[in-house]
Amino acid sequence: MLRPYNKAATIWLRVLSGLLLSLSAFYHLTLQLIEELGPSDTVACYRQSWSFVSYHQVLKERYFISDSLGCLRRTVPMLLTLMILGLAALIGTSESQTGCYGDINKVDTTGASCTTARAESLPYCGVRASTTIAAKDLRTMNNYKTIIKNAGRKKCVDPAVIAGIISRESHAGTALRGGWGDRGNGFGLMQVDKRYHKLVGQWNSEAHVLQGTGILVNMIKGIQKKFPRWTKEQQLKGGISAYNAGLRNVQTYNEMDIGTTGNDYANDVVARAKFYKRNGYNN
Repeated sequence: MLRPYNKAATIWLRVLSGLLLSLSAFYHLTLQLIEELGPSDTVACYRQSWSFVSYHQVLKERYFISDSLGCLRRTVPMLLTLMILGLAALIGTSESQTGCYGDINKVDTTGASCTTARAESLPYCGVRASTTIAAKDLRTMNNYKTIIKNAGRKKCVDPAVIAGIISRESHAGTALRGGWGDRGNGFGLMQVDKRYHKLVGQWNSEAHVLQGTGILVNMIKGIQKKFPRWTKEQQLKGGISAYNAGLRNVQTYNEMDIGTTGNDYANDVVARAKFYKRNGYNN
């Protein structure tokens, strides 16, 4: 076991390493933009301005500092614009991996209840059961990977979350009869309820998945308003639970699944989504 001061030092080293890597990535991204958009003298100034942080240059070149400052004054307008673009690109890249509503890998889960597991003829419960069920659905799910990813991109939702819901709702369509389930009330891969929604598209179409994903987004936003102090990941999980049982059913974080089908809906979907995240369902 590490001593406290060694552990703290290790954490600080990791933070510093991460900052240096981010700075390096930002520099090269901005330089690439300048090389594509700016004149050659701007590129030279940009390189020189960044090397201003090197004390070796200061020692070697008598007029280096004044030259670098001159370059900075000449290139500040373009640099500011490109810095904003570079930061936006880095942030956008991170967001595209998780969607706009939190990181599914950071959501806690207990997995499938024993009720859900028994319905799938499994002798065990929990995350292991959810993972087993999701794995069984993977081959069929892959038939819809393109439309799932398209819907995820258009709605800014992690495709893995959509796949997790589709697995839970319809086993990627294999549990449906003519596209219908839930005693004729649920429609399509995501089981949109005809009693509460005007149905859109064919049961296995992108239009349908977009509608179901839109309903999920509305549930997440409803949870955000209801529980503004929850983290994004908690709100994501709450929205998943509400997709099944409605916003009113979500009263507390730890008991949000009480009243959902099998009393485990969000926990099961989250565990399945994590499996799909590891198996090709990301942006």
